[in-house]
Amino acid sequence: MPVFPEYQDVVTEFEMKNGELPFYMFAYMLKSSGLHYHDFAEFSFILDGGGTLTASGRTYRLEPGTMTFLLPQHLHESQCDDGKPLHKYGGLFDLHLLGDLSRDRELSTLLFAVGTELPCCVQLGTMHAERMRGICAELLAESKASGAVGQRSMIRAKLTEALLLFLRQAAATNEAASRSFSGGGKSDDPTFWTILSYIHVHYQQTISLQQLARQFRVSVPFISRGFRQHKGTSYLGYVHELRMKHAASLLISTNMAITDIAVEVGFDSFRSFSRVFRDTFGRSPSEFRTQGEAAAQAGARPGQSAVRQESGRR
Repeated sequence: MPVFPEYQDVVTEFEMKNGELPFYMFAYMLKSSGLHYHDFAEFSFILDGGGTLTASGRTYRLEPGTMTFLLPQHLHESQCDDGKPLHKYGGLFDLHLLGDLSRDRELSTLLFAVGTELPCCVQLGTMHAERMRGICAELLAESKASGAVGQRSMIRAKLTEALLLFLRQAAATNEAASRSFSGGGKSDDPTFWTILSYIHVHYQQTISLQQLARQFRVSVPFISRGFRQHKGTSYLGYVHELRMKHAASLLISTNMAITDIAVEVGFDSFRSFSRVFRDTFGRSPSEFRTQGEAAAQAGARPGQSAVRQESGRR
């Protein structure tokens, strides 16, 4: 049977109504979840049990004190050890709940690096794990306090605190990201970071520079200059990078037809998809998948080394 990632309609599943706070917090037992993705960002904190999370082509260990964070559209699945459920806190939220990320360069830079430069999963030390447990309990209580004065502001404050604890630990593994977190390189205009946030959510769609310029009321040269200055690549190069990470994950995690993968990640032309994939990974999509299958038989995560190697080129 073909394995396709499932799209989870979070709004419908949790019966969110139009205009409601775009945040859902829960504490529950999880045995496993199939390969899926959704439009909301997601974080979790493991309270008990053990297992694995596979996201963006990498497999991470889950155990008490582990925190995970996934951006919208990130493919992921989880498995528990020996069928024993994981006990965890989890939260789903719209990134806009965090406020205007374009005005917080430190936070936005690190958030959008998760899954590429930064891991999706970190193990918190005892002190920070206890702190995170308390934050999650407060978020759960606050999410149920319908109509409470300042509910949105309190959730935003606690959610930001939780994410910063995660990002500090994640950035500790990456010297360049740590320097960015310390405040290096301020943006002259927050509009670029608003555009970057938009692209991270909509990169699977066909969006031209001209469309972006009209939507955000800036010039095409402004956007192009921003990508060269802040990301070291062109607009199209950055979109291709996001799409290739997604394609590699699908090749690793599913047996979808390669033509379907090309469409899924946003390419109208299979020929263009194949060319960009080969330029990115040094091999064709079919070769990437075949080598991944061989690696799996040898006991490695299929394609993991290739994805990691490409991430390190940035």
